[in-house]
Amino acid sequence: DIVLRITNSSPQNTPIEFEIPRVPHMRVHPMRGKLAPAQNTNVVVSFMPKALGKYNQDLCIKYGNSQYSHTMHCYGEAPVIGEKPVPVKGLERTGRDFDPEYVYVNQDQLNLPPRARNLQSLTKIMKEDLERNQHSSDALDSIMLDLPEPTPYSLSPSAMQEHVRNKQRYNKMLKDSRIRRKIRAKEEIHPSEPIDIFYEDDVNMGLVPGSGLKSPRYNVDDIPVDKLHLERALDDDSAAEGVTGHRYMHDENKLIKKKYKAGPTTQAEVRECSASLESWQLGLISFGPAVLDFGNVYVKSTAVKSFSVFNDLPQAILVAMQYDAEELSRSAPTSQVVPSAHAAGFDVSVCSPTPQSFQRQVVYTINGIHPYKLLVKATITPVQIRMSRADLNFRFGEDSLEKTLSEKLMLDNPGNAPAKFSWQGSNQSFSVSPMSGVIPRGGSQGV
Repeated sequence: DIVLRITNSSPQNTPIEFEIPRVPHMRVHPMRGKLAPAQNTNVVVSFMPKALGKYNQDLCIKYGNSQYSHTMHCYGEAPVIGEKPVPVKGLERTGRDFDPEYVYVNQDQLNLPPRARNLQSLTKIMKEDLERNQHSSDALDSIMLDLPEPTPYSLSPSAMQEHVRNKQRYNKMLKDSRIRRKIRAKEEIHPSEPIDIFYEDDVNMGLVPGSGLKSPRYNVDDIPVDKLHLERALDDDSAAEGVTGHRYMHDENKLIKKKYKAGPTTQAEVRECSASLESWQLGLISFGPAVLDFGNVYVKSTAVKSFSVFNDLPQAILVAMQYDAEELSRSAPTSQVVPSAHAAGFDVSVCSPTPQSFQRQVVYTINGIHPYKLLVKATITPVQIRMSRADLNFRFGEDSLEKTLSEKLMLDNPGNAPAKFSWQGSNQSFSVSPMSGVIPRGGSQGV
């Protein structure tokens, strides 16, 4: 039996719980406990062999909720079979007989036979390759175990191992440099004949070297483009998409006259118009255009463009528009039930009484579940008429006998609505014909 003292020297002044797991041929008492700050306790480690022979066990002390551990190496030898005392039984047994009897070992007089080691000199080990020679690595580990405890003026076992390995790397570098130096010296004495890699001395047979061979380097242009593999192809024209299998061309300037009903009426339409669609089904519904740009729109005039929805699904869908802005209040209809393989058009109208830069997002939903956004842009401007000339210069010629002279002026209307005009300030010297009129949108009028 050997007495082991455990001390709590934690600098945080916190109690520590320790535990020593059970190992074969060893008995520890107590096996666990709790130490207050700066407290120590004695633990009795008993060697109880069950057979003859030499024993080497590792005793692990765990502490700090088993987060830290310390390993102790325990060595013992059982050369002979000891006599087993007969325990006292019956009424003759007293309280002292229940206490364990410890046989403490004097460690100063302890004499264990040395273990056999594969010892080699450090000089021989440094000249060998530790990574490839397992015997040299084992010998180095054996020497490190025989070294005494490190002092402030000596290296620790791990540092000594690192020193030996660095020395070995240095020796290997010297060996390699010596081999390269000998090879260079040999080539200077007996230089090798140059190799004609370009075949300059060969007989010319009219063949270009490398002709007809393909370059091993990859060219991006030569790599065939693979199509995107999807459950339902989006860019493959050979595969049918939906019911019709073709893409619908959206035209914002072409109004669709036929309007469908605002809501489902039959039981089948109610079921279809309330179903949630998957991503590949939404891909078969075409919307367009994503942006409606009306450009310049006259004040108090109405500009209309078409927003179309094409349904390529085998079922009907419900499309609902939300015209929240006052400038879009004249847009119609607000919702339509689009049948399968048909297109529906929504007439988006812009009208404003004040000049402004108008930009709004219109939210539209599919079956009341899937929302999308449409951007509407317009520039509301006052009515403008462009004149071909800003100045008119009337001058009679020296040989002219005419009583009047006339000049022609062109008035252009670049807007989206008819523009009315009238002239003011005419007198006996100057007159305009016609004095008033209406110029159609995008048209011109001569005066």
